[in-house]
Amino acid sequence: MNLIRFKPVLDEAAAGLQLRSDYVSDAKTAMYRLSGLNKLRSTIEKLLEVPALAPEVYHLKDSWLFKNYLDVLEVVNSEDTTIKELVSRLKIKIEVLMYLINSQIKANPEILISVEIPEIQGFDTLEKYANDLKKVIEIPITDEAIGGSVEIVSADGGSIVLYIIVGSIAAVKLVAGICWAAAVIRKKNAEAKIIEAGAKSLDLNNNVMKEIADGIIKQHKQLINDEAEALAAKYYSTAEPEAVERLKLSINIFSVLMDKGIKILPLPSKNEPEIKFPDYNLLNTIQSDIKQINDDK
Repeated sequence: MNLIRFKPVLDEAAAGLQLRSDYVSDAKTAMYRLSGLNKLRSTIEKLLEVPALAPEVYHLKDSWLFKNYLDVLEVVNSEDTTIKELVSRLKIKIEVLMYLINSQIKANPEILISVEIPEIQGFDTLEKYANDLKKVIEIPITDEAIGGSVEIVSADGGSIVLYIIVGSIAAVKLVAGICWAAAVIRKKNAEAKIIEAGAKSLDLNNNVMKEIADGIIKQHKQLINDEAEALAAKYYSTAEPEAVERLKLSINIFSVLMDKGIKILPLPSKNEPEIKFPDYNLLNTIQSDIKQINDDK
């Protein structure tokens, strides 16, 4: 089992597995007032997605903690001890998992991205995807101004998920920009196909159809050129024609890979909002980032 994909939920759990226990005097029995129970329960629920933690999580789920949903509760000594011990075991196991994850990453997790590839039928397809992803990720980020590199540190089975260290925050931002631009191109291509299909349904003559087709091609070339030039101007020290052409290739290739179900994503982190990858569930609503890039210059 690959653990890297569970890092975000484990990071969050470190702060959420907190339990305040205060001794309160009682004439008959030693009682403890426990508070922050709702946040504790919520954190435990989220850890259900980590298979390695299943025994500890289910022990807690079977305990008195989940028999009610009060945020503050007074309990007897044995109940206080039981929960503290179960939470302590869970924390220890999380620490072990985090040690294993960090030993895999060996770098700042903010320069880690994942590539999700649907199930493939053979090595020929895998080789093609590998060559395409090299053009999408590796070639554009190895520019001196970006300081990027590629190191595949891990992979999940089934539908393949590759975990790749790209060498620098600038490299992650450039990859995000390429993905965003590719999503814009993909959307525009889909709109162009609708226009072309609509024109064909009108039974127009060949000359008119050729004008429409030529216009669509010209618009596509201009848009992809604009997206590539904007990225080059923002991320490279000089927007040389060669750099722009490489970015155009990267954008174009990934716009096609998206239709095959391939996704490139960052490892979620506290700084994630600063690095904007497209929402692959809302690709049809995406807007070009060119204006924002120009405003940032």
